Amino acid sequence: MILAITQARMSSSRFPGKVLADVGGMTMLELHLKRIRKSKMISEVVVALADEPGVEELERKIAEMGVRAWRGPVNDVLARFALVVDDVKPQTVVRLTSDCPLIDPDIIDGVIGLHQRSGADYTSNIKPPTYPDGFDVEVVKASLLLSAHLEATHQRDREHVMPFFWSQPDKFKLANLSHAVDDSDLRLTVDYPGDLSIIKSLIQKWGFDAKYDDIVTFVRTNPTLTATNSMFERNEALKK
Repeated sequence: MILAITQARMSSSRFPGKVLADVGGMTMLELHLKRIRKSKMISEVVVALADEPGVEELERKIAEMGVRAWRGPVNDVLARFALVVDDVKPQTVVRLTSDCPLIDPDIIDGVIGLHQRSGADYTSNIKPPTYPDGFDVEVVKASLLLSAHLEATHQRDREHVMPFFWSQPDKFKLANLSHAVDDSDLRLTVDYPGDLSIIKSLIQKWGFDAKYDDIVTFVRTNPTLTATNSMFERNEALKK
């Protein structure tokens, strides 16, 4: 079983409640889950929630989408993932994040496929990145994620889940899916309120099922679209 776990919380310090922000007829989280569900390889997608004030509203919205959710520690996201894995018992875990509303199902399947072919312990498309920020996919063997939960002590590993694996290439077999064209300079994630307008513009142009190539071509030919958010560094929180 291949289980996709996406993490979500209401209390984002930079953009509180962003997962329920409207992107043109549905919430950002709805769009995110809709696109994940188009994957041909994922068996189920669930949401790992932070146990915090306001989480009940988010749980109701997720239930309305027909998706299961688990609550766990606010800052120990690795523990949240372990709770889900221990209950569902998949063989493979795909980590996604709800601030990526345009996540692409074909890219998800590409990373999963490479993971299976290579026999890697951990596979991603971010080490090094060649896709835009907002299309990140990480895949790991479920048994190793449970081991990481027991062994990891560094706050970075607890909060960001996967550094435990990619920071130890001597211990784990790693694989990375690279895109033929390096689009890693583009930023199509939602960390700040201003980021949302970019997503809305893309949805208005291409619809909720927007294809990766159409998205990137539109952004490349309309550079003013992302001019307001291009100064932000990729994965700023991870580098703190």
